[in-house]
Formats: sequence, structure tokens, C-alpha cells
Amino acid sequence: MGQQYSADLREWVLLVCERHEGGPELLARRFQISRACAYNWVRAARLEGRRVAKPHAGAYQPNWTRRV
Repeated sequence: MGQQYSADLREWVLLVCERHEGGPELLARRFQISRACAYNWVRAARLEGRRVAKPHAGAYQPNWTRRV
């Protein structure tokens, strides 16, 4: 799994992209994040209108540890 980035960094990347100061590849180099991450953030903002990370679903819990 990759590195977790702050919500502030994500917001900065999206703001700079919206001001047309570069595409995802340039932003990835500028903010030192992966290209895939930059593409995914921009795509999610454009298509879904989502500017924050999805909530974490939690860890897998084996059947024998679940309480009924």
C-alpha cells in the first residue's frame, strides 16, 4: 500500500490543477507524489466532485473474533 497524503496536500494539488498551472504529471513532480495519485485525485474531483479521501473501511476481522 502506498503512502498516505494529507488532505491539505490533496487540496493544493487540486487548486493548482484548476488554475491550469499544469496537468497531473507536472503536479506529481512539483508536489513529489506519484503520477497515479495525481491522476486519481484530479479524476475524482472532476467526475465525482469528491475532494477528500473516501473513509477507511477498517481492517479485516476473521469470523472467530467477531461478536454476534
